[in-house]
Amino acid sequence: VNELLTGEKIPMENNTEIMEKNLIELAKKNEQANRMLLQVERMLIGLLILILATCPFIFKTYIDSILIKSIVTGIMIVIFFTIVFFCLHIEHKAGYYECKCCGKKYIPEFKNILWSPHMGTTKYMKCPECGKKSWQKKVLK
Repeated sequence: VNELLTGEKIPMENNTEIMEKNLIELAKKNEQANRMLLQVERMLIGLLILILATCPFIFKTYIDSILIKSIVTGIMIVIFFTIVFFCLHIEHKAGYYECKCCGKKYIPEFKNILWSPHMGTTKYMKCPECGKKSWQKKVLK
């Protein structure tokens, strides 16, 4: 496997050293990908706030027809729930949550992400290890 990752023949003396280097490199790439996903999430939330802030102004200023207002409202509701669902999916896939009580890092189930109270990337959830509820912070390592 190590030879497949490096793309070259590795002598047995250097196998463990190169394997450790490959594992560290893969962990760094994974952390960088998670950071990018969380940045995308922040941008989507900013876009959502911008859309929600400008809708009343657009409705009041430019749209007079009730039918068009209803259609635009329906489209905005679909966009809203799509962005929210996508952001929750990113929250679930990127990084881990760390229990404040026992220090265990884990990936919670999607339903826990969906229904847990939160402040930014900190959620109030029950730890699967110690069973205590606490404010658990998102960590990438």
